[in-house]
Amino acid sequence: MSKNVIVNTGMIRLDEYSKAKGLSSISLIRQARKGSLKTAKKIGNKWYADKVELDAKYYEYSIIPSDEYVTLKEYAEIYGLDYNYLIIDVRNGRYKTPIKNGKHWYIDKNEESVL
Repeated sequence: MSKNVIVNTGMIRLDEYSKAKGLSSISLIRQARKGSLKTAKKIGNKWYADKVELDAKYYEYSIIPSDEYVTLKEYAEIYGLDYNYLIIDVRNGRYKTPIKNGKHWYIDKNEESVL
């Protein structure tokens, strides 16, 4: 199958999509194998799926609520916190506003710890 056919049908390689969205390509491929991605097809040794389906399924990963949100690394720098301890505190629920976008965490820059 030629590359143009894939492009014209809205299909995208799962590894390319995962890289762009900060997702795990292994996780997407597993979903394709299990049938969770309805449009997924294996062509040669690469998996493809319809970009519209992927965007609908992973829409939440592309949303940052406002310009008030910064990465955890930026937040740690603003408040002089240790980045590694901040990640632990976020995962333990000591902050109200953190969201995970793919591989990255974001937090409202005005957030205070709820210790």
